[in-house]
Amino acid sequence: EEEDEEEDEEGSASAPTVEPCPRSSAMATSRQGKLYLYGGMFEVGDRQFTLSDFYCLDLHKMDQWEVLVEMDPKTQEWLEESESEDEEEGEEEAKGAEGEEEESAEDSEEEEGDEEEHPSVQEGETVTDYQVRTEQYWIGVARANMGLDAKDKKVSKVALAMAKVFYEDQ
Repeated sequence: EEEDEEEDEEGSASAPTVEPCPRSSAMATSRQGKLYLYGGMFEVGDRQFTLSDFYCLDLHKMDQWEVLVEMDPKTQEWLEESESEDEEEGEEEAKGAEGEEEESAEDSEEEEGDEEEHPSVQEGETVTDYQVRTEQYWIGVARANMGLDAKDKKVSKVALAMAKVFYEDQ
């Protein structure tokens, strides 16, 4: 991997390296020596983030991903589960959210330890105050989920969204 990163850095003088963020349930296919990757889900806690980006990787070179359709953060939204399960989810939430957190932690092993360690919301704290106070923590979590190649601006946007989601769940 380190060799690939060094090669990417050398090639990045002409164009920035792009890589899809970690995801589940993505659609993938190959044709004429190219791998195509579309969409998928990105999970944070008990929320799912639907991805609608489209990437292509030349399997002969395997040196860089080509962005065919870029994700537009303004059109994305956080979904609790599928819309058809919303009514059932509401009943389960009334019984207790701990079960849902355990289920999502099973789906995402990396976040299992992080789930309990998120900075708590202080009494009377607004969402903006919480985001400012915990910004560096959430940037670290977002960076870990998106990878080191993700742009800082996108990582910051995802970090703010993650902080907001956590704040609203409290």
